[in-house]
Amino acid sequence: MGFSWYARRAADATSPLPHRASSFRSCVRRCHAAPYEDTMRYLELVAGPFQHDERALTAALDVLLVLRDRWKLHLAACAAVRRAEKRQGRRTPRGATPFDREYERPPLPDLHLNGRPGGP
Repeated sequence: MGFSWYARRAADATSPLPHRASSFRSCVRRCHAAPYEDTMRYLELVAGPFQHDERALTAALDVLLVLRDRWKLHLAACAAVRRAEKRQGRRTPRGATPFDREYERPPLPDLHLNGRPGGP
């Protein structure tokens, strides 16, 4: 099962909150925009305690969908660069690819809490 399937389950208001929260965590595991723990911490700071609050879970899912869209745009840009490299005869990628563990992922957006960058 993939990201979209778990996202639909996390958004399903007819399911109990613990099941929705579990599906949401599975979404985060499949997102790959940032490491799992960093993403979970970020989403909790942005949306609130989503394990216990339905509105926070909905907000966290919305933020995660935006992060995923940004990641997909990043992947598309990497793919365009790679296609250009292949046209130039470079058959082996130079450096880490977005699917390698050591790949430097784009940073999560800055938090602007209480009107100040970086938090309280």
